[in-house]
Amino acid sequence: MLTISSLVAEPSPPDAALPKDKPVAAAAAIDPAMLCQHWVHSVEEEKADGKEQVFRPAAYKVFPPSRFRMALKFSSNKDLEWLELASNDAHGFKKGTWSIDPADKLLLHLVKGEAHESYRITSLTKDRLAWTPVVPAVK
Repeated sequence: MLTISSLVAEPSPPDAALPKDKPVAAAAAIDPAMLCQHWVHSVEEEKADGKEQVFRPAAYKVFPPSRFRMALKFSSNKDLEWLELASNDAHGFKKGTWSIDPADKLLLHLVKGEAHESYRITSLTKDRLAWTPVVPAVK
């Protein structure tokens, strides 16, 4: 017999007890408040398969030396800045825009000049952003 008490879930542990890098559950949508900050590519944390890309906040840690390390700045007004790799090593930030797909709230679209890129967010906390590139379907 089903009772009301059997349908009530056990209370979740307080947020303080959870690891700060792990989301509590799979998010249903990108949280712009967590996304809007300066992210730096943390390639050292990625798995060997190379599908998922990991980013950390710029002030999160001292990153190991690297010739080039991608960085992105997301603003709440949908402006984007990304670090462009220059052939003469004089890298600089370029301006673009970002948006969340209205039909798929885990799909992030970036406009970088003439380039349009899309990424599926796999994890987003205040200390970690992970995504996989979405390759357009070949027609």
